[in-house]
Amino acid sequence: MLAPSGSRAAQAQDLGCSFSGQCAAWWAEELALVGANALLGAVSAGVWQELRGGSFQDGFTRGALGGALGYAGKRIVTARFAGAGLLGRQVSAVGHSIVRNAAEGRGTFSRVALPLLFLPARVQLGDWGADAPVRLDMVALGYFTYGLIEPKLELDLGRSLSWGAAVFVTDGYDFGTAGRIVPASATIGTIFINRDLFSAGSADWIPAHERVHVPQADIVALAWGDAVDDWLESRIPVLGRLARYVAPNALTAILLLPQGWLQTQLDHQHLPWELEATALAGPAR
Repeated sequence: MLAPSGSRAAQAQDLGCSFSGQCAAWWAEELALVGANALLGAVSAGVWQELRGGSFQDGFTRGALGGALGYAGKRIVTARFAGAGLLGRQVSAVGHSIVRNAAEGRGTFSRVALPLLFLPARVQLGDWGADAPVRLDMVALGYFTYGLIEPKLELDLGRSLSWGAAVFVTDGYDFGTAGRIVPASATIGTIFINRDLFSAGSADWIPAHERVHVPQADIVALAWGDAVDDWLESRIPVLGRLARYVAPNALTAILLLPQGWLQTQLDHQHLPWELEATALAGPAR
């Protein structure tokens, strides 16, 4: 299990932490998570660049850098200071952009896509050709619109600006999680929270945990999803014209389809993205 024990995490968060057995174990876990993220970025960029006739080594090396930076952003979003979610998500987005550039053999920072605060759109910096400098994300737009029109949900502007994702709050509402009422749920660019289910010990932990899921979803859209969108746009002319202003984010939409089934068939706490979010958020206190 990736989640650190309370005593181990407390020691690691203490500035006076010594290299005791528990502290060393915490660092070993941290290095494992960094390595896993770097490897994911490295392999995906290396393989994709080679398939495009480029260099696997170049894609692998720069993809590892992007994956590690993406992890650094996820680590930042769990910090308990105002704006941590916004800052961490932007840092992760730079890492995801590096992975995408490495995969396509472009300069490391030739194209950078950053989430536009908590809105369902991305700011595109660099050489994006004819694409608009701001593009809507269709999947994120769907969740954002749902949050605005559902009368039981209320947009929390302060949390949204601080967390870097649209935060909708309510009390005792089912977010479509197989009929279960849960304290919070996160998806692409959006977090839903049930305030009345927060206990004193989870008031910080639950938001930190859910904030990790936001950059986790971003890597699908920014590092890998654009390649799928490009393939679709090359075969559907009208989609290609709209894509200058709108990112279909088809890969995210496809991956969301079996998510509910996975959570009903498996213990969702042991899914890879849940394990990482739990490890990064640390223990509830």
